[in-house]
Amino acid sequence: MHKTVKSHDGTAISYSVEKRSDRFMVFVHGMGGDLNVWKRISKPFNKSGFSTISIDLRGHGLSERPPTPSHYKLTCFARDIHAVLKKEKAKNFVLIGHCFGGAVVITFHRLFPNKAAAYVLISTAYRIPATLNRIGISLMHTALTPFIRKPASQTFMHRDFDRYRGTSDWNLNRILADITTTSLASWLSSLRAFSSFDGTESLATMNLPCLILVGKQDTIVSPKNSRKLHKMIKASTYKEISNSNHIIVISEPGTVQLEIENFLKSIRFLCTPALRAASK
Repeated sequence: MHKTVKSHDGTAISYSVEKRSDRFMVFVHGMGGDLNVWKRISKPFNKSGFSTISIDLRGHGLSERPPTPSHYKLTCFARDIHAVLKKEKAKNFVLIGHCFGGAVVITFHRLFPNKAAAYVLISTAYRIPATLNRIGISLMHTALTPFIRKPASQTFMHRDFDRYRGTSDWNLNRILADITTTSLASWLSSLRAFSSFDGTESLATMNLPCLILVGKQDTIVSPKNSRKLHKMIKASTYKEISNSNHIIVISEPGTVQLEIENFLKSIRFLCTPALRAASK
């Protein structure tokens, strides 16, 4: 069921919720994506009895496009998640983020520590990856800002991400689709916010169970970067996905879903009798 909630600053946030129990899996997509990227991963959890929430980050999917870069701080994205959780009265949840969504999850932890039962960070860096040059992003945003406007009349929609299965990290068609469906203004503002991300201090206080997933061929957030993240989170479990790159949630949804399910069993965040039996 698709719903909308007004966030802390009045921005309308779109999300999808399927309620099965009081245990929630909360999915946060990467930059340029939308909640549809999780459909092949979230549905099996519904069948297992978990409730799921998939969120369109501000500036993405069917959520509102705020007009200025100041509305795209990582703290704003994190407060959007909090607004959705509050509306749905979700108190027992695992928070799952991919890449930029992982940075939002880490920011959520800094603002609302210990509210989640656990975290899953997929293709997530502890700070902006070296492949995304901070200075270059800032200069690009400054240079293009005079030429971009808030998209007033464009009709936004969710995308079919299956068409991108098997594409490379730097597939031009997928990247252009990320930008055009998000809008240049929202995409650049999100990218600029990401360019200043450094979760080092937040990660030092992340003592909850955490699963870290990365593709072995990830050229954006390398396994080396993810192993560093693993060392920074004391209670974390680290897994590399063979023969996969940065977009493992698109190319390897079944593998990602299985790894998350095994993680839930290990921390006993269980729902159905079948899962409880499998964990014994």
